[in-house]
Amino acid sequence: MANPVAEARVTQSNLVTRLLLQWASGHLSATEVQKVCHAACQDGLHHPEVVAIAAIGCWGQQPGNCNRDLKRAYACDNLPEPVIVRAPCLDTKAKPNRMVYEDCAVHLPHLWLSCIGNSPEGAQMLGLELMESFWAGVSPLDPRLEANGGHPVLQIPNYSTTVLPLWVHGDGVEYSENDSLMTFTTGSCLSTTSSMDSMFYMASWVKSVTARGRDGHTADTWQQIWMPLLWSLMACWTGFHPMKDWQNKSFVAGSVFDTLAGKPLLGGIRFMIWNLLGDL
Repeated sequence: MANPVAEARVTQSNLVTRLLLQWASGHLSATEVQKVCHAACQDGLHHPEVVAIAAIGCWGQQPGNCNRDLKRAYACDNLPEPVIVRAPCLDTKAKPNRMVYEDCAVHLPHLWLSCIGNSPEGAQMLGLELMESFWAGVSPLDPRLEANGGHPVLQIPNYSTTVLPLWVHGDGVEYSENDSLMTFTTGSCLSTTSSMDSMFYMASWVKSVTARGRDGHTADTWQQIWMPLLWSLMACWTGFHPMKDWQNKSFVAGSVFDTLAGKPLLGGIRFMIWNLLGDL
């Protein structure tokens, strides 16, 4: 069955993008998003995406269905769930600071890239059609290709049409007046959509309570968080869903990971990190 919202997003509406951000962050209900888009239509704004959102919930006549319709329109019902990692951190209220363990939700890039890549908007969000032109524009003298005796991508047959370059970004974001969240995101270097639509969140941790494997503590917060992320990024590189988890254990029978094990992420496409980004 065709998805009218996906078909309407050939050109994105800045209004809808802003409303979706407010909805996703809990500041607006799906019903309010529908009402704003409906009012915009009545004022003469007939952008296809605005009209498609205005039509959810039978044009607002069934407001109880707006949240369901909006999730279905943007495939939110089938998005990958994060894995939970028990990460060591500091209890700064104790004097001296003591080590404790807390849960951290980690979003696995190989699941997100596979999910997005197989969606109706995947080609645009990942820039799949631009791979060959991208690699044609990379100088053979690029240090990333020459390092350590040659980049392994050069050993991949037809890499210019099968390997998609990714960026990984890490930086602190606002958390409180005196603290920040160290946050890592990733995305395709070739995406033709907005940064908001092409940036995939991986993990965050509060800087002030981060254990760094020093000051009398041997545990390291980010070392634990990066274990599943590294495992996931290696799956991106191979182009296949892993056969075992990041601790080399078998998957729970019938789980999502077990069902996907060994299957291609995206029809033979591999993903590799090309740019590592941070603040200045």
